[in-house]
Amino acid sequence: MHTDPMSHTAEDFAIAKAAMTDGSERNRRYMRRRVAAVLWIPGMLLILYIAGVLHSGAVALSEVIALVIALVVYATRSDRP
Repeated sequence: MHTDPMSHTAEDFAIAKAAMTDGSERNRRYMRRRVAAVLWIPGMLLILYIAGVLHSGAVALSEVIALVIALVVYATRSDRP
């Protein structure tokens, strides 16, 4: 039986949300990394679309750099103040 990729994405987000309530920092960090990995694909698709509409490689490069930085900061941030 085949399932569509969107159901897997929804399942990943549901698992991540459930695991975020756990008190373990290690578990929260792992789930943030999973969420960042899931967000990478739609982010890249959006970048490809915008760069294609604007016909600009410079825009695509700057957006990829911004996306990578944003996802790395999200995945590695600490919940501690």
